[in-house]
Amino acid sequence: GFVVPENIDNIVSFQLLKKYIQEKGLKKLVDVGCFSGWMGKELSTIGVAVHGIDVHPVVIQLAALYASGSLATFEYLPVQKLGAMHPKQFDGSILFDVVEHCFDAELVFRNCEIAVKNNGWIFIHLPHPIGEHTSQDKCSFDEHEHLYSFSGMEIERLLGNKKEFKKEIVHNETGSISWFISYRV
Repeated sequence: GFVVPENIDNIVSFQLLKKYIQEKGLKKLVDVGCFSGWMGKELSTIGVAVHGIDVHPVVIQLAALYASGSLATFEYLPVQKLGAMHPKQFDGSILFDVVEHCFDAELVFRNCEIAVKNNGWIFIHLPHPIGEHTSQDKCSFDEHEHLYSFSGMEIERLLGNKKEFKKEIVHNETGSISWFISYRV
């Protein structure tokens, strides 16, 4: 929903993202597939300006309203146009629980890389193929909308040649596991 999750201090992947952003001194990020914009609103509390993009125009309007007064901004924009509309404008890009819903992961990564300044960072959170089923007995609604599942080998094929590439398995607060990937542009 349109609130910062009440258990935000326990959301392992978000806390890891926040830690990396602070360590790297990033100040201006794009959140691809931002939905409600809660990440941008929350990151603004530590001085990070997040520009959220999404393909749902009504959701973007609600996110902007919800985050008013923060450093977060929002725009209706498909990721396929991100690089053309915002070349080299951001210190980094956030792709949290987004890529598994996209038809062309390579196109998504390429557009984020174009929008990020040289030596900027890309942060990706993906469901782990095994992790999607460890915290419950049957598939959730979300899993049915996933177009792709990313094995470690597939992640290596797509991103393993990137600068300072790092692939981690995150043990989530729900008991499931997921991928957390970062690399330098």
